[in-house]
Amino acid sequence: MKFSKTSISIIATSLLLCNAISACAGSSENPVASSGTKNADADDGMFLQADDAENRATELGCSGAHEHLIDGKTWYMPCSDHAEWMRLTGDDHDHDDGSAHVTDKESTHHGHDHDHHHGNSNMMKVISPDQADVLIEIEFRDGEVTAPANRVSSSIGDRIAFAVVSDVDEFIHVHGVDFMGVISSSSSTNYLSFTMETAGIFEVEFENSGAFIIELLAD
Repeated sequence: MKFSKTSISIIATSLLLCNAISACAGSSENPVASSGTKNADADDGMFLQADDAENRATELGCSGAHEHLIDGKTWYMPCSDHAEWMRLTGDDHDHDDGSAHVTDKESTHHGHDHDHHHGNSNMMKVISPDQADVLIEIEFRDGEVTAPANRVSSSIGDRIAFAVVSDVDEFIHVHGVDFMGVISSSSSTNYLSFTMETAGIFEVEFENSGAFIIELLAD
């Protein structure tokens, strides 16, 4: 069978159009967010975009959003602070910031999963409170935490000190930078410190009870 030049041209053009239509149809099956990154599952409570977290906050009955630095990336969660989010959801999200506390989930406190093998944690030092650049006073009695705020700001190079009064023996743990301090109930006030050398937002908790204390913001 012979084809004229005109027929061959028409056939070639038709094949090109079919390929183009197939390519477009294929790309629509896997839409990509405008940011080029998966935004995260809303059920997980974490978002890459602050607007999405704020919209979820409105649904929960709070407002605003708060940040968590995980593996060098900033994630957003609903509500202006983590304590408010926990109160509304009855959950305490496991923030995978690349430190040891989220690798092996062997122990759970208040729904907050952590690895409690901290043999490699950096131990805080005992200091005099007048040596601190940032002094954070904390009380822990009958399982309740009293702290000056939900988030405390600091600068790189600051010597952070915790002044802790507790009615039980505990460990205070700064996640992300992985500093640990021993809290004795027999001491009137435990003064423990470390030097902040990393920018980010870091969660501080009492390790045995899993009680949230504050977030440290360093820049």
